[in-house]
Amino acid sequence: METKRIKEIEKKGIDGIAREEAFFVLTSGEEEFAELKRIAEGLTRSVFSNRIYICSILSAKTGLCSEDCAFCSQSRRSKAEIKKHPLLDVEKIVETARRAKENGSKKFCIVMSGKGPSESEMEKVVSAIRAVKELGMEVDASLGIIDERKAQLLREAGISHYNHNLETSPLHFKNICTTHSFEERLKTLKILSSVGIELCSGGIFGIGERDEDIVELAFLLKEIKPSVIPINFLHPIKGTPLEGSELISVERALRIICMFRLVHPQAIIKVCGGREFVLKERQWEIFSAGANGFILGDYLTTKGNEPSRDLMEVQKLGFQYI
Repeated sequence: METKRIKEIEKKGIDGIAREEAFFVLTSGEEEFAELKRIAEGLTRSVFSNRIYICSILSAKTGLCSEDCAFCSQSRRSKAEIKKHPLLDVEKIVETARRAKENGSKKFCIVMSGKGPSESEMEKVVSAIRAVKELGMEVDASLGIIDERKAQLLREAGISHYNHNLETSPLHFKNICTTHSFEERLKTLKILSSVGIELCSGGIFGIGERDEDIVELAFLLKEIKPSVIPINFLHPIKGTPLEGSELISVERALRIICMFRLVHPQAIIKVCGGREFVLKERQWEIFSAGANGFILGDYLTTKGNEPSRDLMEVQKLGFQYI
């Protein structure tokens, strides 16, 4: 076992590991990885104690998307059988948020398909944010690419975080999406940060990326400093260009979580899409690999676990969910 390298990684603590060490996390032997997980879990507990961060999401506008992201069931390239609908009324959004609160969630994210919101959609989302906040919940949004004026509107409405995933490395991104660029996504994150909105940005794995792409994404995010990093694993959906993709292994998924924790010691590492499908009965090993958050309930177009079941598991493991 490479004991010296393991000790050097442990010494890095909240400063985070370097690129060479990130590659080591993804490629090390089983014995080394067991130690790396121990370090990642210990680091998570030292920064966040036993707190686990949960969030419920709503696909407030589904399908009808002009973009061609290869992994997405809502893209214009997708033939997946999903229920498509325009942006829901404010009352419906608030009703869904209320149910999420009853199920134990204190944070709610309004998600829209499409490249970005129209003026009328933006007005409706701002009204929904204010109404959901009156329920005593934190509100996030994921609306696509926006400009500074719309970012200001969201900040004034009291948004908590804006989710805008970079998805993968700049080099691999063009293999996944051609209707907008990696640079456009990056620009949106910089605009949001400039107006004082906290960032929620991560990626999706199992889409044909290499180790180099995973590490590049991790270190690009280090420059942007999101306070929440969502980790998604491809759930190949029939009718999408990636429907025949080989499922990422549990071991690979845990290594990715571990690496992101060691690179980003002070960020919330939230495991989102694909958790149940990829990790199955081992899904709660995400916490021993360094994660400290997850999506509660359903996803955008796929079902999640029963919320009460997930919260019971979290409590059995000795964690406090917030």
